[in-house]
Amino acid sequence: MADRQSGSSKPVAVADLGAVQYRERIKGLQENCEFLQKHLTSITKITRQLCQSGAFSDSIAFADELLTFAFSQKSDKKSSETSLSKNLKLIGSALKDLEGYRQTLCEQMETIITIPFEQFIKVDIFSLMDMKKRMEKTRDEYDSMQRKYDVVRTSKKKKDISDKTEKYEEELKDLKRKFELTNINYVNKLSEIEARQTFEILERLTTYMYATMSYFQQGFDVIKELEPSLRELMQSLTIQRKEYLSEMNQLDVTELLATKMLHQTAALEKQGYLSIKSKKSAGARWKRRWFVVADGVLHYYKNWKELNPIKSRDMLLGSVKPELASKTDDAKNAFEIIFPKEVLTLQAVSPEDKNEWLEVLRNSIAYRLKKTQSNKTQAEEVSTKGIKPYDQLRIVSDANCVCADCNRKDPDWASINLGTLICYECSGIHRSLGFHI
Repeated sequence: MADRQSGSSKPVAVADLGAVQYRERIKGLQENCEFLQKHLTSITKITRQLCQSGAFSDSIAFADELLTFAFSQKSDKKSSETSLSKNLKLIGSALKDLEGYRQTLCEQMETIITIPFEQFIKVDIFSLMDMKKRMEKTRDEYDSMQRKYDVVRTSKKKKDISDKTEKYEEELKDLKRKFELTNINYVNKLSEIEARQTFEILERLTTYMYATMSYFQQGFDVIKELEPSLRELMQSLTIQRKEYLSEMNQLDVTELLATKMLHQTAALEKQGYLSIKSKKSAGARWKRRWFVVADGVLHYYKNWKELNPIKSRDMLLGSVKPELASKTDDAKNAFEIIFPKEVLTLQAVSPEDKNEWLEVLRNSIAYRLKKTQSNKTQAEEVSTKGIKPYDQLRIVSDANCVCADCNRKDPDWASINLGTLICYECSGIHRSLGFHI
């Protein structure tokens, strides 16, 4: 896990890179920063939501974003992963496993606690409340009948007492019996709930605590398996941070820039703004462009910020004309670079700048010619290495395998002015005739 191939933490060594390579390096670093900004913004957004909600969906989204970040990482070597990508995959997978266990625990909570407790409330508690309402209604009816009975019993009309007393007494007995029965059922239900609450609640909560213990045990196993790699990674990161800080402390920007200037001179490099004359429109006008000469190739860009050149031209095919045919006021410090199918008319900012550009361009042409000749010579040396001169000539043409005069095989004398091979006897005849023949 503590792989050290995560990409260098060193500053860009401008002195070790040519102008084009330097721009390519900057382009890669910029693309990496944009990539990093995109994924870190997404990660911070998800983690903020997770802190506020604690939702399982946000936790899974966090783990998924880490894995997306890991799989999107670019590696310089196709056969290997970067350290960042590798470790992000391990951490993201571990977090996703932990969230999977947490989801299982939430499902167990619903099965063990939520659903049974809701059932207990709807079936037992609600039925108890209905029984209480019926009991209170029966009691009210009994009290009402008792008042009527008392009114009749104390009435001064003897006829009313005799007619209604017996009737009210019977109703009072029925209501009393009904109230007592309802009251007994209500008290029994209260006692039943009181008795059940201990094992109904504690039994389910104990079962849930076992499920919670299993959840934490599974999480501990995941972290325990990952812990050695995490410790190794932290040690490696500590070393990398120390190396980075040490290199940053030793970095001298002024010295690097001075070395870069020397490198540019030695490598025939120059970069800066030149005005180029555009001939596409009716009235030719000058456009300011950023030019770079490096390794015998001329590149020019829209501006210094651009990383992809508008055009690139090999100076091997070019020639420099230091002055224009027609000198005008708007063509001061102008010169031309002539290619087979194109002529670039350029203008420097000052005579000194123009001379520097001319020198670099001429040196670049010489550099490319020399490099081309060197490559050709090396190729010839490789192709003819270990082969005798006569054998080399015979390889060039089958006609060189016989004497140009008598057709004898394997001639070993050469006529430089005629470009032919002749045998020893014929060469003597030629010499006897004189060098003018």
